Amino acid sequence: MEIALNPPVLSIEFDNTTKFQEILSLEEKMNVFFKDRFYSDSVESYYIEFICVSPAFRPFNKPKRTKYYSDVTLNNPFIQGEKNHFCKILAVSMDLDFESFYQSNEKEGFNIIGNTLLKFLESLKYPQVIKSFDKNRFNNDMKDFFVQIGCTIVTP
Repeated sequence: MEIALNPPVLSIEFDNTTKFQEILSLEEKMNVFFKDRFYSDSVESYYIEFICVSPAFRPFNKPKRTKYYSDVTLNNPFIQGEKNHFCKILAVSMDLDFESFYQSNEKEGFNIIGNTLLKFLESLKYPQVIKSFDKNRFNNDMKDFFVQIGCTIVTP
């Protein structure tokens, strides 16, 4: 399965940091780990969006609700070709704590992402259309992934 960490929503304070590159690095590691794993015929890609903005920008950047795209072509005149076509994609959006993530180094940042993501996934309600998705195995694999890259996981 493909894991895509959508371009994160980071507030302006992150402009002179390496956080964006760290998230891209995490995405590459996730794709290697999840490459040959399978959780449902209905889901080929799992898109995750992180939102980490300062309190002043918080009202304008709220997580989107979970969406599933079985086979959708968007009509966006600014995007041409295959980028308009979405097939068997589950997309989630979640918040990261601004203060702790902003002040973290790469390892601490991965810990924050791992623990926040695992907590989020535990409570996530999947759309009814993808009842076959093996949530428990996916969550366990996600936990194993973060442990494998050296994170300290404190969530169940």
